[in-house]
Amino acid sequence: MSEANCIQYADDTVVFVAHQNLKTINETLNNELCKLQAYFRDNELILNLKKGKTETVLFGTAKRLSKQTRNSLSIEIDGVPVHHVDLYVYLGNQLDSKLNLNDNFDKAYKKATGRLNLLTKVRSFLNFEAAYKVFEMVKAPIVLYSSLIHLQLTSTQKRKLQSLSNKAGKIVGGNVKIKGIENRMLQNACNFVKQCEGNERHKGTEGNEGYEGNKGYEGNKG
Repeated sequence: MSEANCIQYADDTVVFVAHQNLKTINETLNNELCKLQAYFRDNELILNLKKGKTETVLFGTAKRLSKQTRNSLSIEIDGVPVHHVDLYVYLGNQLDSKLNLNDNFDKAYKKATGRLNLLTKVRSFLNFEAAYKVFEMVKAPIVLYSSLIHLQLTSTQKRKLQSLSNKAGKIVGGNVKIKGIENRMLQNACNFVKQCEGNERHKGTEGNEGYEGNKGYEGNKG
């Protein structure tokens, strides 16, 4: 694909176009998906167009989206309309069309609360080490996963997460030191970015004697 961007992870593939003009988005996606379908057909593959398998979503500000109808984004593959959604789930993250992340926060908070309730019920049957492992499970869906996304939460949402973590620490006992949720998320996000940069450096230096000689990478400001 030459005009659209593509992100792949395991068996999940996202094809996306960013543009201020909706007509351009429609035309580009339809053209690029036509090419993709042709590739599938030539290689005897099937593109699953069932609901929940192949979907479209239009991201934008509330002001811009208010001017559009549900059918504004009209994508078809071989004459079959692609199902349109306002909430897209990608790798466990719920991304609404306005990207306010409220639904994603509610899901993570509900999951962590459920684990906190479990910790409360079983604490008396666990030693400190086992209880601490469950305590880490409470924070895992919030801190260790999708830190880049959760850093965009509101101050109120972050305080709720911190309160949940503090409660879990009190249940565990043993003078557990509770680190700030936001600091943990920031630390994990930085580690993720460093890992991505390391991967790019590795790709850039393949076939070169040294990093300094890779002028193509040094000039890549994007």
